[in-house]
Amino acid sequence: MQYMYVKEDCKAMAFCAKMRSSKKNEVKAEVQEQMLEIVFYLQEKPSLPYTSGKYTAEELCIEAAKKCSISPLCHNLFALFDESRKIWYAPNHIFYIDDKTSLRVHYRMRDFLKEFNNKTISDSSVSPHDLKVKYLATMETLTKNYGAETFETSSLLISSENENSKLDTSENIIHYEVMVTGNLGIQWRRKPVITQTEKEKPKIKKKKYDKVEKNEEKNKREEWISFSYFPEITHLVIKESTVCIYKQDNKRMQPNVFDDPYSTEYAINKLKQEGNEEGTYVLRWSCTDFNNILLTVICTEYSEHSMNLPKQYKNFQIEMKTGGCLLHGSDKFFSSLKELMDHLKGQILRTDEIVFTLKRCVQPKPREISNLLVATKKSQEWQPVCPLGQLSFHRILKEEIKQGEHLGRGTRTQIYSGILSYKDDESYQGETQIKVLLKVLDPSHRDISLAFFETASMMRQISHKHIVLLHGVCVRDVENIMVEELVEFGPLDLFMHRRSDALTTPWKFKVAKQLASALSYLEDKNLVHGNVCTKNILLAREGIGNEYGPFIKLSDPGIPVTVLSRQECVENSKNLNVAADKWSFGTTLWEICYNGEVPLKDKTLAEKERFYEGHFILPAPSCKELADLMKQCMHYDPSQRPFFRAIMRDINKLEEQNPDIVSEKKPNAEIDPTIFEKRFLKRIRDLGEGHFGKVELCRYDPEGDNTGEQVAVKSLKPDCGGNHIADLKKEIEILRNLYHENIVKYKGICTEDGGNGIKLIMEFLPSGSLKEYLPRNKSKISLKQQLKYAVQICKGMDYLGSRQYAPECLLQSKFYIASDVWSFGVTLYELLTYCDSECSPMAEFLNMIGPTQGQMTVTRLVRVLAEGKRLPCPKNCPEEVNQLMRKCWVQDPGERTTFHNLIQGFETLITKL
Repeated sequence: MQYMYVKEDCKAMAFCAKMRSSKKNEVKAEVQEQMLEIVFYLQEKPSLPYTSGKYTAEELCIEAAKKCSISPLCHNLFALFDESRKIWYAPNHIFYIDDKTSLRVHYRMRDFLKEFNNKTISDSSVSPHDLKVKYLATMETLTKNYGAETFETSSLLISSENENSKLDTSENIIHYEVMVTGNLGIQWRRKPVITQTEKEKPKIKKKKYDKVEKNEEKNKREEWISFSYFPEITHLVIKESTVCIYKQDNKRMQPNVFDDPYSTEYAINKLKQEGNEEGTYVLRWSCTDFNNILLTVICTEYSEHSMNLPKQYKNFQIEMKTGGCLLHGSDKFFSSLKELMDHLKGQILRTDEIVFTLKRCVQPKPREISNLLVATKKSQEWQPVCPLGQLSFHRILKEEIKQGEHLGRGTRTQIYSGILSYKDDESYQGETQIKVLLKVLDPSHRDISLAFFETASMMRQISHKHIVLLHGVCVRDVENIMVEELVEFGPLDLFMHRRSDALTTPWKFKVAKQLASALSYLEDKNLVHGNVCTKNILLAREGIGNEYGPFIKLSDPGIPVTVLSRQECVENSKNLNVAADKWSFGTTLWEICYNGEVPLKDKTLAEKERFYEGHFILPAPSCKELADLMKQCMHYDPSQRPFFRAIMRDINKLEEQNPDIVSEKKPNAEIDPTIFEKRFLKRIRDLGEGHFGKVELCRYDPEGDNTGEQVAVKSLKPDCGGNHIADLKKEIEILRNLYHENIVKYKGICTEDGGNGIKLIMEFLPSGSLKEYLPRNKSKISLKQQLKYAVQICKGMDYLGSRQYAPECLLQSKFYIASDVWSFGVTLYELLTYCDSECSPMAEFLNMIGPTQGQMTVTRLVRVLAEGKRLPCPKNCPEEVNQLMRKCWVQDPGERTTFHNLIQGFETLITKL
């Protein structure tokens, strides 16, 4: 997790958006009275005055919406805008109004676009919508930083998880700029220094041009550095004039207590997806009245003549009034919604001859799509998550490992230290050895080999700094061996037993935070660990008596077995889901607070079962902060346990409120995060190799304790010449300016030999390439998933084209975007054939042109393509998909389809499947 601190010169600018207001609708400022006044652009609507009190911006917006007859469904499209200061007020902004207050704000839509003049549309095929899209696209191309906001700040601090450097707010000089854009997220840079003003008139033109060139070169060096794309942001913390932005890769947060207003039809569908059990209910705001909450519940009308009547869905209205609420039709008043719901849960309710009891509330979930969602389709797309049954891992030969001393026993495994040997990345001849951990499945348990391989396959899909790295799997005679990185200080529980006297609350708090980070990553990928406890947490750095603190890594879960630390798994060992990991996190927090002690260790199995069946709770530890988190996670109703991203938010909030629980670290000297030092790159294994270069998996480890992040490193082979180095530099120059969810992220570069050699550092994607993935998982990938892969590829290529970055144009200077469309057609063919080598594009073309060699191969291929011959339709490929593929291979580049049209075509087909 990384976070950014920004000090703004204006406090309210944290959540503000500047906007060009229309002169036509502008309300001229008049002499204001001492009050807060909400004014409207509609002349017939009188303003709303407030002379005293305390209100949030959201409360004021609701009152204004009632005044304008705006429904709760559309209410979120409006906000309060201060025209004099050009700022928007966030919903949680608090207005304190007294006799000194003099403020006028406008209630208006947050997005505004002038009406277009449609008289110029003469072609019936061009709609007003098409014209508007074309207009916006043109503006984005012609206008520098169109749709972007730039904030100037005197202080800026970017810290990683283990850094607790303080933000220096003593200076008021503007040193940095932070830019926020919809396409590129949040970027930052040092503010360019212009040394030449308009008043300076050099006597000699040559000197003038020299100075301008120097300024341009200096400003070019101050390029924008990407901090975060919006989906990576978990939450923001605002304290006075400081904004803290927390991010974690591919994480989102849903902080609602109960749902926003949505239709009854959607509520019913949501209840059906949650099991459709009688007594299950949802709470949601009314779509028509701001003062009402609707309770939709599943119930059944029982009859003497039939026992299998269909379920019914009833709505009950809860009226929200000043000081509390009541159920419509009842006179009993409650001070809060929670008090009302607690009262109803203990009652037998009747309506229309239907008797039922409220049992379980369905709460909002992250990434939930409702009828309220206004977003682009990419946020709704299927995200590929590999099920555990798909076996995929790196194979290690038995000659490459050497078994060492015995370290202990696992769950039906023997654990040894070992040595893994691999070829040296510099000479390709020598060997490098690294220490590893060997988990050897006992030959007597070969009946559970599949479960053993499933665990390895799950670990293969994971790349997180707080989760142990799996090097691969080795089959040695009758033994199956899991090869993992060796973590120096071993299991956390044993370490805590040995060093219990030296462990402080800040130390334990850091361990809890790092574990929550790892489990949040697994939750986002919809992967279940299933065996979270202190014995499965390994300590890579002690962190006692030094400034960095501890560093933990979550080990693999071992053989999937039922454990009593998750009570819902007692009756059904197959009922493993993320909620079980949340319970285990709670018990692990208890173990951490008690220095690795196992809960209920003195109880028998029968006593433990009775303890959990009776819904008893473990004794609360003395560390109150961790005790509260433990209580939330160990809720006996799995649906009531918080999401891990909410846990991360609470942990960071605790750090803000309790500085004493966070150990201080000295500020680091300013470094460029895109510059990687070669000496800190530790090679793990090869990921791929081409004619001129190769890609390796490395760990960038400046601390030297195996706590660094995993990255993919692309480099040239030693015998490559200057032309290839120039090509790699061009590729780096391209990638560093690209930021799209369907394009591999650029992290930086590593130079060597005085700048003559260069390595490209990119994000590591553990699932590998589609060329490797498709053949392994052919039986599990449907046509719908194949088309969704195709859409994502098209979106990445369409983005490149929109930035005029066709790869062939930039690297070889002789192709056009249309050539990318042709190449995509071939890629689509490979996708639909699951990259089967027997029907690969090369094999098919060789069948067309016959035996050939050398330059004649290209000549004959050009001739058969000119004759109109193309790759055949893949087996089981629908004709609609085949037609889209054929449009990519039109001979005339100008007649070929576009990526935009392909995206629309594929998405239409996906909706039909």
